[in-house]
Amino acid sequence: YDLDVFLTDWLTNFSTPEGFSIGNDAELEEADDSGAQVKLKGHDLSCDEVKSHLENGKRVTKLALDWQERVKFMLQNDGSIKRLSYSETLKEENADIPKEDMAVKLDADFILASEEIKQLLEDLTQGLGDAEDL
Repeated sequence: YDLDVFLTDWLTNFSTPEGFSIGNDAELEEADDSGAQVKLKGHDLSCDEVKSHLENGKRVTKLALDWQERVKFMLQNDGSIKRLSYSETLKEENADIPKEDMAVKLDADFILASEEIKQLLEDLTQGLGDAEDL
């Protein structure tokens, strides 16, 4: 299943499913087999330059997203998630557990991270919907 149709639609319309927002990194590729790529890092993805690439037929193969200001990640068109990072707010949720209770803290951090990823994947799956709706 190739997600580039969704990623391209989101960036073209600068609109994402509820709870998600577009970050500042993306990779675009020519739709043909030429292999031409544009890599954007720390870039305003709503600018005219990016719109021009999309209007000229490039498709989005990687897009940085932020989920509920809690988790940032790079979604790739093959469905993989890279560069996953948690917000400071999320990292601090278990800060009240004393460092002496390292095993308890590790368990709590694992449960917290697992629940966040589970909810992120549920929201992402629901947000993707059906390509035919695009």
